[in-house]
Amino acid sequence: MLFILCCAKLHAQKVGLVFSGGGAKGLAHIGTLKALEENQIPIDYITGTSMGGIVGAMYAAGYSPKQIEQIAVSKEFQNWVNGRYTSDYTYYFQKNAPNASMLTAKVAIDTGFHFSFRSNIINDIPLNFAFLELFSQASAVSKDNFDNLFVPYRCMVADVLSQKSITVSKGSLAEAVRATMTVPIVYRPIKLDGKYVFDGGLYNNFPADVMEKEFKPDYVIGANVSSKTYNEYP
Repeated sequence: MLFILCCAKLHAQKVGLVFSGGGAKGLAHIGTLKALEENQIPIDYITGTSMGGIVGAMYAAGYSPKQIEQIAVSKEFQNWVNGRYTSDYTYYFQKNAPNASMLTAKVAIDTGFHFSFRSNIINDIPLNFAFLELFSQASAVSKDNFDNLFVPYRCMVADVLSQKSITVSKGSLAEAVRATMTVPIVYRPIKLDGKYVFDGGLYNNFPADVMEKEFKPDYVIGANVSSKTYNEYP
């Protein structure tokens, strides 16, 4: 469902783009990006959750809709999300390296959770490495400040201990994206700022309210592909 919310005067020009979660259906967000570019509608801000957070982050990092689509439909992408190793990484996973510096850029994961849920969790190491490759350059250029990305960006994560939604605006972009799509039981939780977090869709699957609070755009374009619909959008 695609809609536009008018937030201010009609002549204003700042546009915010909100992407919902929705699993594989979230890949439809790529089509939204294509349509906006084809109609020369600039995007000034992006907020997203889960798959919407992934697609939004890639665009915010400077990937074109065509590049995002190529990655999303690739066999490699399916391998990452399903925990299958690719030949590029197998050497490092199977070899006892004398120098562990290869793994110093790891995503912060708590091993205690790993032991609790091991039988139900997809191996996330391929996904972690893939996200580091995709987002490390953008993180370095932006100095881990999401306002300095190609498009200022926010994603949502869920703190299940406090049962609250958290807006991520800084830090490692790879970790933030990994966190926003961390489906409970399927993937291990990610530790961000001392909190163990899961998929942002648990508490805020369509962060239009965050768009308004963080960026105050003149117009909001939202793409909601989740199963939940709203009588009134936030």
